[in-house]
Amino acid sequence: MGALRFTSILAAAVLWTSCSREEPTLRVGQPIHHDDFEYTVDSLERTPRIADRQAHGAFYLIEFRVDNHAKRVNHRWANDIAYLVDSAGRRYESDIDAGRALAAARGVPFRDQYVTPPGGTDRALLVFDLPSNVSEPFLMVRGWFLMGDVFDLGQYARRRVRLF
Repeated sequence: MGALRFTSILAAAVLWTSCSREEPTLRVGQPIHHDDFEYTVDSLERTPRIADRQAHGAFYLIEFRVDNHAKRVNHRWANDIAYLVDSAGRRYESDIDAGRALAAARGVPFRDQYVTPPGGTDRALLVFDLPSNVSEPFLMVRGWFLMGDVFDLGQYARRRVRLF
C-alpha cells in the first residue's frame, strides 16, 4: 500500500508541475541548473555591426559560461547549446559565421565545440543576429534529460534568461 501511495503522490506532483504555464525566468548572472552542469549568461552586449558585417537588427553578444560540477564526467557541448526565443515564440539560433568574424576582429581563436572536464569551467561568446522587430528576447538551453533532472522534472528546458 505504501508504494501505491508514493506512486500516486509522485504522479500528482508530475501532473501539477507539467500543467504549470509559468515559465521560470532568470536574470543575467543567474545559472540554469542541468544535472551536474550550470549554464550562466555572464554578460550581454548589443551591437549593430561586427567588423564588416551588418546585423539584421542587432547582434546579441552573449558571454556564456558552463560549470561542470560532476566528479567524473566530461561535459561535451557546442555553441548550439543555447538559442533565443522572443515574445512571439520565434526561435533564433547562434550565428556561427558572425561568431567567427567577432573572434577574428578581437584577435582570439574561435571555438564551436567544447569538452568541459569534471570540476572545470568553459566560456564561449555566442552571437545571435536578431531582426529589428524582435521584442523581449530570452536565452534558453537545450540538452538531454539526465539522471539529475528527475528530481526537478527537467526544469532546465523551461528556464529562460531575460535579455531585455
